[in-house]
Amino acid sequence: MRIAICHYHLQRGGVTRIILHTVRALERQGARVVVLAGEAPPDSWSMPHRVVPELHYDNMGGGCSADALHGHLLEAAELALGARPDVWHFHNHSLGKNLALPLVTSRLAQEGARLLLHIHDFPEDGRPNNYSRLLNQLAAGDHRRLSCILYPSAPHVHYVLLNSRDLGFIRDAGALENSVHLLPNPVELGGRKEIQDMISEVEFPKERLYLYPTRAIRRKNVGEFLLWAVMARSERDTFALTMAPSNPAERPFYEGWKRLSAELCLPVQFEYAEATGYSFDMMLQKANAVMTTSVAEGFGMAFLEPWLMGRAVCGRDLPEITGEFRDSGIRLPYMYSRLDVPVSMLGKDELVEKLIVVQDEYHDAYGLNRLDLSVPSLADTWIRDEMIDFARLDEPFQAKVIRRLSEKPEMSEEVACENNPLRKDYDQELIISNRNVIRSNYSLENYSEKIVDVYLKISESEPDTLYNLDGIKLIERFLAPERLSLLRM
Repeated sequence: MRIAICHYHLQRGGVTRIILHTVRALERQGARVVVLAGEAPPDSWSMPHRVVPELHYDNMGGGCSADALHGHLLEAAELALGARPDVWHFHNHSLGKNLALPLVTSRLAQEGARLLLHIHDFPEDGRPNNYSRLLNQLAAGDHRRLSCILYPSAPHVHYVLLNSRDLGFIRDAGALENSVHLLPNPVELGGRKEIQDMISEVEFPKERLYLYPTRAIRRKNVGEFLLWAVMARSERDTFALTMAPSNPAERPFYEGWKRLSAELCLPVQFEYAEATGYSFDMMLQKANAVMTTSVAEGFGMAFLEPWLMGRAVCGRDLPEITGEFRDSGIRLPYMYSRLDVPVSMLGKDELVEKLIVVQDEYHDAYGLNRLDLSVPSLADTWIRDEMIDFARLDEPFQAKVIRRLSEKPEMSEEVACENNPLRKDYDQELIISNRNVIRSNYSLENYSEKIVDVYLKISESEPDTLYNLDGIKLIERFLAPERLSLLRM
């Protein structure tokens, strides 16, 4: 079997790591494989590859026509494999990072090529700029035309999704039952077993450190992390964020949180990894627990990886992500699904006005004003009994709550949370149990077996009449008010 795997680049990161695992699994099966990317991998992540500069992001590769990219991909694949691929495997083809790419995948599908479209992130999910670019430049504002380009469907076109939510959305949009596959990412920490076992036996530190190992971008909901620092009110508690955002557009929000934390003397350390020089393993060893307050995740590695290193995960639950983790036997008792604050702390009229304006602008960015969709208002959906979930708010509103609670600690009693995640210690038997379940269900070996099985199913499929998924249904699902937050709008 000849396989061509395509991605924008091979820089260090989650998708490149997945590609590397896939290549190694295929090579063990005797398949011929090449990775086509706009940028070569680092030397330590060597894999059979060909650089196709036009495949990179438009702003990196300069952009090119779909005809040119189609020709360059075919040429590179045939030179590397000796013939056209039996299966083309594209990662995030529909994301809008390269406008020529979805036109190429659509053309290959029309030509009868067997495709595996591996979607890690959807443009419909909190990426209005990406979606608007695709809609206006590829489809002249026509949503149905864009669906034909982004989401071809036929027995020879298969989709891989990271979680059950996305799988359900794709099925709702009309995907063929036998052509969609749930393939969670593997959870592995290389050769760190000895360290994992050592950390699992370590006593919890006397000074409690709640570690948030993340780049502090907006969707990570940094304000909520600071809110817990305010409500902890303990000289023995420290809250640490490991890394600053690398995207310049994210930087002003992050710097705002740093200024507020300094002004209010909150027990929060920013850029903890750089400040301490600790490795990831050492930071975990210093931590009492790993915390997450994120409002959105694609796969949810943050809910799994710390258990392998002997530390519990606490913080904000994302049931549409964690539901399948629980189904596999992982217990997550230190999570909460809502953190409600009174709208009186915010000024209800100001809040409602903001929600109306933001929702209208968001719908306009997605072109929903051109569709006859009935969508409930954010205010009606989010405000319950004069309370609103803190994670729905943007930075100015969140900062207002944090200031109020810092000035008047007694007002913390008005904040409603069904499960306080901050503990003196966490159940060691539970940690060991979760670690064993994760090793069993999310191992690299399991992933390798599943991806090879998907390739075999695709290779056995026969090209047939092409149609397309209903992209409007994807918009409806992803833009449902109960899924949104001002932090992503």
